[in-house]
Amino acid sequence: MVVGSLTTVDSMGYHPWNPSTGVHRLLSLWKIMKTVDVIREEYPDVLLMDGYDDCIVGICTRFGQVPIVAYDKDKVIQKLCKDGMTYEEALEFFEYNQIGAYVGPTTPCFIESLHV
Repeated sequence: MVVGSLTTVDSMGYHPWNPSTGVHRLLSLWKIMKTVDVIREEYPDVLLMDGYDDCIVGICTRFGQVPIVAYDKDKVIQKLCKDGMTYEEALEFFEYNQIGAYVGPTTPCFIESLHV
């Protein structure tokens, strides 16, 4: 660690103000954990996908139906790619195992961003 520099980096290469590391990374993880805690408290019957908390967009409410968790489709596919799948493998896995898995009225939905 270099002391006395505005660009102090520890032995692991983490800069405390780099958005992907340090304090900002901890705050981001805390926000994700708080989001999941709020969902579990406010909507105890919804289904959550294990390992995809950082892909949650929010809660989808629909007339006459129970609320469900909404995930960002692009983030889910990116996460699958980070786990070692090619884009094509990730898309096939997503379509068959995630969006294709109906497990009742609290099955999550997936939001696809429009890139206009």
